[in-house]
Amino acid sequence: MDAPYCNQTTKRPSPDNFESVILIVVGSGTKETSFQVHAGLLKHYSSYFRNALKESWVEGETKIVRLAADEPANFKTFFHWLYSGKLYYTLTPEGKVPFSDTKICSLYVFGDARGIPEFCNAAVDLLFVRFAHEWAYPATPLRYVYDNTSANSKLRKLLVDLSVGTFAFSDLRSYESRYPKDFLVDVVLRSRELKTWPGNFEDKKRYLDGKRSQLCNYHDHKSPHITRDG
Repeated sequence: MDAPYCNQTTKRPSPDNFESVILIVVGSGTKETSFQVHAGLLKHYSSYFRNALKESWVEGETKIVRLAADEPANFKTFFHWLYSGKLYYTLTPEGKVPFSDTKICSLYVFGDARGIPEFCNAAVDLLFVRFAHEWAYPATPLRYVYDNTSANSKLRKLLVDLSVGTFAFSDLRSYESRYPKDFLVDVVLRSRELKTWPGNFEDKKRYLDGKRSQLCNYHDHKSPHITRDG
């Protein structure tokens, strides 16, 4: 199952608007990695880079942006997405998504911190695709997600809705520390709102098809984040 095309996706910029290549230095110490990226692409998709590359800022003058706190592996995936529109090149030999749930969530957190909503949307889509292929609830990254996102996060919303729809919490006692308190509160409130209870679904295919058709509900389509002049 693939994610559907989102008709609110931002149109890619013309190569004429890619602008000059700048240097992005990611990570620190032995992990530090440099990437050469077109400034126009960065500014087209990211409010963070649009501000950082203003001529009045040091980065705008030197054409060097340092992201010491970020993971080079996450920026490498962003770099691939920036030029290809995809988060990865191909599936594994077993036909599976090549990223773990935690890796996908870390991509979302990176995109959220750097003002790249379309990258976050791609991560949301991929997390759902992996969930659909594996039919396994992504419980492992819950605490990481709740520690690194805001209450109105679209990623949180997806994780809550998937749990309400399919997850029976059979291991709640054994792995209680895995589930953040705020997550459990969100699940209870969402269950009440939908007048249901976690794991109450009748047909897997019907559930997945329905959720797939609603994926745009978990996207950030706020235009101020993706306009060139924001």
